[in-house]
Amino acid sequence: MEKNINNKSLINLFLFVVLFLFWINFFGAEEIFLALIMVTVLYIIVVNGIEFNLTFFVLFSFLFLHYMISFFYEFDNILHSIISIVNPLVFYLLGYLFVKFNSYKIDIFKKFLLTILLSHFIYGLLTFLKTYFMTNGNLGIPGFRVTYDLWSGNLLNATNFNSFLSFSITLAPVIFFKIKKLSMILKYSLIFCFIVGTVEAFWLGNRTALLLIIISLVATCILEWKKIKNIKFIISFVGVLIVMFTIYFLNVFNIATLLLNSPVFQRVGDSNSGSDPRFEAWQTALIGLFDYPMGGKLTNINLNYVHNLWLDVGYNTGVIPLFLLTLFTIFSLISIYKFIKNNYSDEVNILVIGFMVAFFVTFTLEPIINGYTKYFMTFCLFIGATQSMNNGKKLQKVDGK
Repeated sequence: MEKNINNKSLINLFLFVVLFLFWINFFGAEEIFLALIMVTVLYIIVVNGIEFNLTFFVLFSFLFLHYMISFFYEFDNILHSIISIVNPLVFYLLGYLFVKFNSYKIDIFKKFLLTILLSHFIYGLLTFLKTYFMTNGNLGIPGFRVTYDLWSGNLLNATNFNSFLSFSITLAPVIFFKIKKLSMILKYSLIFCFIVGTVEAFWLGNRTALLLIIISLVATCILEWKKIKNIKFIISFVGVLIVMFTIYFLNVFNIATLLLNSPVFQRVGDSNSGSDPRFEAWQTALIGLFDYPMGGKLTNINLNYVHNLWLDVGYNTGVIPLFLLTLFTIFSLISIYKFIKNNYSDEVNILVIGFMVAFFVTFTLEPIINGYTKYFMTFCLFIGATQSMNNGKKLQKVDGK
């Protein structure tokens, strides 16, 4: 028995290290770590068996149709199409099966979330610092909103880079809300991640960061309202806001000057910021679904991508894959809602809400299926783990535990 526990602990440690190295693309060896992840999933299946559910079937159907139609339209080659089908499925199974066959499910689930957060934060911070020193601090200037990849030195546009910062930026509720049983070390670590991630995003002129902060706070208020609707919360929340506005208006430590001169506030204040070409592309692509229901990129959107996960799928491969993706999205949102209502702990709920906001805001604004497939794979792992937690809770109720 003790030997089995030690073996499981070693497997757990191995997996989290490999996932961490995969997400930071350690020395550009992403394919090696991906292969190790696949071997781990195969091992879990061989030892414990496999379980398919409706969400997995819908995800598989969407991926298969989308990438096979892409291959038919000659948007992609067959090898890349197969890899693009397999990878998200592997990550979904990893999240689902790894949580299911571990005794301490909530601990494993929490470690998944923290590994995602920490790996993306470290990669983002080191890439930002590398770019800062290579450009002498000239980041986010008009016409040069790019970063240099940590390992290869290749250019990475600021919008793409923002996906690595998204999880840190949605930690804003940790500052405002009282979270029970959250250790001081973890609390201040999360606050540190939020501050650093937000500074990086603002310096690069990413307006999405403002959206992530606002939506994460609103979503937490809505989904956790029963826990926070008390006079202490209202007083502390208002108090923090007053302090922040006082610091800003009095320009303490020149904070107001730094903010107003930052690339993000300059872009927000730009008179052309309201005419984002993505908005026009969304409208054109949506209307184009009626003219070209089988996709094929026949609608003229004046951009390479629609910059929206769902509309990009419809634009590329038509309404059938779009319907399946929408179904997968609905299942995912239901799973997240059920998880939050299961009341595991405030700290885990805050992370889950933040991740939900990060994923769906990024999905809405960026060409995920065309350029950020790794981000979509991470989402599949997140949903697989979330659904496994929900099923575990359901079994506990049936057993009367």
